[in-house]
Amino acid sequence: MEKETARRIVQEKIARLTENERQEKSKSVEGRLFSLDEFQRSKVIMFFVGVSDEVDTAKLLARALDEGKIVALPKTYMNRGDLAAFAIKGLSELQPGTFGILEPPEAWPIAVASIDFIVVPARAYDRKGNRLGRGKGFYDRFLAQTDLTAVRCGVAFDCQIFPHIAHTPSDEPVDIIITESEVIRCR
Repeated sequence: MEKETARRIVQEKIARLTENERQEKSKSVEGRLFSLDEFQRSKVIMFFVGVSDEVDTAKLLARALDEGKIVALPKTYMNRGDLAAFAIKGLSELQPGTFGILEPPEAWPIAVASIDFIVVPARAYDRKGNRLGRGKGFYDRFLAQTDLTAVRCGVAFDCQIFPHIAHTPSDEPVDIIITESEVIRCR
């Protein structure tokens, strides 16, 4: 299946979820994520700020901060075509950035090598950890950095798991995928 076809199909599947279903499924993802040994052992965790058709990450961010984790978020630099990680102290610091997605201030840069665990967004995944992003390659370039050794964890709804995701050598996979009903260990 071509990438654009897969993006369209997953968008249609997610659109069928009610807001209540999305919140319930996000809560189940949260429970599975926070119970992972790899997550519990991690001190520096990079999340993303979910948008309306993704797992709701706001509660994940707040809980991680409450548990004393160092929480980093990406800031997108369109002119450079890349992401950088910055720590946050609270959700109130976030401001709309590129694509209207909430981003952190540039106050506390996080070295890529210090990230222990990264929660990665995607439109869809397969069980081998291949991910289908939104098509701009920002996360693929970020994940390809040689000094990034963090555990890579995708969070998604069951309807975002496909039998196979078309991928190229520049597409960066994840190690673990968490949905509302399972933890998929890919590597």
